[in-house]
Amino acid sequence: MSKLSNKKVSAKAALALTAASIVLLLLVNGRWLGNARLLEISGGAGILDLEMGYSPGRAYGMLTAYGSAGRAFYLRRIIPLDMLFGVVYFLCFTCLTRLFLQKKAPRPSHRAFYALPALTLLFDYAENLLAAVMLWKYSQQLTALCRIASCMTVVKYVFTVGSIAAILGLWLAGILARRKH
Repeated sequence: MSKLSNKKVSAKAALALTAASIVLLLLVNGRWLGNARLLEISGGAGILDLEMGYSPGRAYGMLTAYGSAGRAFYLRRIIPLDMLFGVVYFLCFTCLTRLFLQKKAPRPSHRAFYALPALTLLFDYAENLLAAVMLWKYSQQLTALCRIASCMTVVKYVFTVGSIAAILGLWLAGILARRKH
């Protein structure tokens, strides 16, 4: 991460990663590879990633609604795509952060800006791995693991919002600084 935070970033690279993030977000939610297809297979039960603070009863109700075809689809299509999406948005958030910080003298306090996307990715991966275990071991109700996965989802969203807020704040600070000069 420190190597990424020390590299010079172009606006083109930031734009390309932002576009890639948007494309992957659309694929994760789309018909062929993502949530829209799972909704069709399951009769309306979407991916756990989009549920905020789910209970074991809610999660296993969704896993049951998926049926064996939906659980296989989730494991083979959604989780791998979501893992790729995680890496791309991590790089996007880090690149945008670097872009908006690169004109400033590096300070130790800037590390927190880079930690936000890294923590978002960490909790997203933890959430996906725990969801994969719940899907693989569907016949067993792993309630403790489910509670942990639900917490990972909530924490992931907290860090996602924090990352986006930090990027927007850095962007606005840059605009205000240019207006003063």
